[in-house]
Formats: sequence, structure tokens, C-alpha cells
Amino acid sequence: MKLTKFMCAAFAAMFALVGCNKDNIDDATSKNYKSVDIVINNVKMGTKAGGTDAKLDGTKIQLNSLQIFFSDGENLYDAYDATNAPAVTYLEAAALSGLDANMSMSFHFLPANVTEVLVVGNKAKITGVTTKAALNQTVEIDEYQDVTNLLLYAEAPLTAVEKDAHNNGSNAHLSNVYKANLSIMPLVARFEVENFSCDFETGSTAKVVVDKMAFLNYFSQCDLMSANVVADTEDTIDITSQQAIYGYFQDPVKMNKANWNNDYFDNDDAKHPVVELTAANSSVDVNIAYNFFCNGAESPIHLLDIKHYENTSAPGAPAYLWTNKYFKENTSEQVTTFEPGKIYRLSFKFTEGNLKFQDKCVDITVSVATWTVVRVTPGF
Repeated sequence: MKLTKFMCAAFAAMFALVGCNKDNIDDATSKNYKSVDIVINNVKMGTKAGGTDAKLDGTKIQLNSLQIFFSDGENLYDAYDATNAPAVTYLEAAALSGLDANMSMSFHFLPANVTEVLVVGNKAKITGVTTKAALNQTVEIDEYQDVTNLLLYAEAPLTAVEKDAHNNGSNAHLSNVYKANLSIMPLVARFEVENFSCDFETGSTAKVVVDKMAFLNYFSQCDLMSANVVADTEDTIDITSQQAIYGYFQDPVKMNKANWNNDYFDNDDAKHPVVELTAANSSVDVNIAYNFFCNGAESPIHLLDIKHYENTSAPGAPAYLWTNKYFKENTSEQVTTFEPGKIYRLSFKFTEGNLKFQDKCVDITVSVATWTVVRVTPGF
């Protein structure tokens, strides 16, 4: 079982426009200020439901808190409400749920040199920072598995709109009005494993048991603002060495239920049933997910620890299978680049013959969803 701290679904935020009242500001002064109003779409308020392994296609990303910053590209600036009082720029779930259906928020009296809006989601209130650079941080993959609380970041430039967009008839000032369109994406792509199945030979009396699965060859750290990986791949082994694979599965530190990238199929919960396959029962559903940072064509690996019993009385022979390539479902198109915000959903289907010879890898067929799902198929 994984230690689920926190996990794949994509959401968009759009900045639009509403009115403000600056009757107490003369036109000349008003021209030195900017007004930006925010509308956030495609999010759901925090319920803390779902957990690490919930399927996410069509699911809005969970927003538990939101903090908004205004910058000239280097420094951060305070915003105000329509009465020139300090604006509320940090909202937790209760405050967010109190907004209208469009989650509209208004900000005014911003300095003329403000050029962009920055948003940080699902983080404790940030205080004492005066520069954009100070908002950045390194994100750890083992702390990015809980989809109910993904750390989020986005930024977008301001776009000018008509200067009297805030004129409501009795409020004939000439403010500088701006909007900004931005999309906030999770930093990760996501694998969702749905099923294990085996094609048995005609007349076979064999039994195949999938004991464990490890997720390997992943990046451990990512930069929040750029989404670039900042560390080498973790949990890499010589996949062609039976001894190295055996040693990994026997290592109580590397292979442990407390690790987010390790799964034991021991019926410990509904997501981890016993996976025992026979000719009469050749398929078992599971519900396993892994979030991972993307770096071009670098492909993570799913490694399976399997026991193959020639018959019910024979001792089990160890067998190992690992993913080699990923193909889009029902096509020959290989997935060579993984993208943040996409779900790569797969089922492991292998043959009994795959297990009779060691050093076997599997090509996977996937489907893709948004969060976007990409269905993928494994091949061995």
C-alpha cells in the first residue's frame, strides 16, 4: 500500500473584468493605476475526497486555497479593493465557496508597472515575500501524490482592455483596465493501472500470481515555476539483471508498503486485491496510480514481481516483467513524450509464454484523458 501524501487532474483559470468605484480618485491619478478582476473556472472546492488512486478523467482539480500576487516580473505589489482598502488575496476553501459561480474577485489600484498575475494554489499562506523569485520552490515527487491537495502555480501577462470598461455611468473615471488569461496545470503526468490479465496456453493448468509492482526510473524533484525537473532519475536498476531485480524486491527499504511507488497485491484494501490468474479467471481489476514529473522522452518503468505455477501442486517460479514502450490504445503510435496534466491509463496483458523466459519487457498500450486520459497498452 502506498503512503498517500498527496496525486492527476488539469484545471484552467481565466481572468476577466468587473467594475470598481474610484470616484475619490481624479482622472490623472487614476491613469497611473491598473485594475484586474479574476474569474476562476474548472475547479472544485476542497472535500478531501478521492485520494491517491481515484480515477480522474473529467474531474476538476481540487482547490483548497488560493493566493494571488501581482508582479512587474521581479517585485511583488499589493492590491486593493474598490474602496482603496487592502484586498484579500489569500482565500481558503470556505472563502472560495462563498464566491459566486464564476469565483469572481476584483483587484484595484495596482501600480502602473505591474505586468503579470501569479497564482499559487493549495499552499499555506505565504507571507513576508517581496519578490517573484521568493515564491519559487523545489517540489518533491513523494509529496505530490495526493490529488486532493496538489501544489499549483501559474502566471500570465496582463492584457489591456478598453479604458472605460469600469465606467458604470455614475463613475466616469478613466482607469487602466486589464485582464489575464492563464491555465493552471498540475506539475505531473499520471499513470493509472486498471487491470492485470494473462493469455494462457490451450489446456493450461497453470496459475500466475502478481505479488508486487514497483514504479521506477522517475524524477524526484521539479521546479515549481518552470515545471522543469531538477534532479536525476530515482530508483534506477539494471533492468536486464535478474540479480538486480531480485535484490530490489527483497530490499526492505527500497520495496516497502510505506513507499509511494511500491504496491503489494495482498488484499490489504480494495485497491490491492490478490492478483491470482488462471485460465478460468484470467483477469483481475486493480486501482493503482502514480504521479510523475515529465522530462521529454524519459520513460518511467513499471516492474512486476510474478510467481508462475505450472500447476496447482508445483512450486512457483519467479518471473519479472517490466514496461518497455507505451503505445496509444488501438494504434501503433508510440507515446514518446509524457505531458503534465495527462493521465496515461493502462492494463497489463501478457501471455503465459512471456513468463517462461526471463529478461522480458512489455510494450504497453495506453489511453489518454484530461485531467486528460491517454489509454495505453502494455506489450511484452
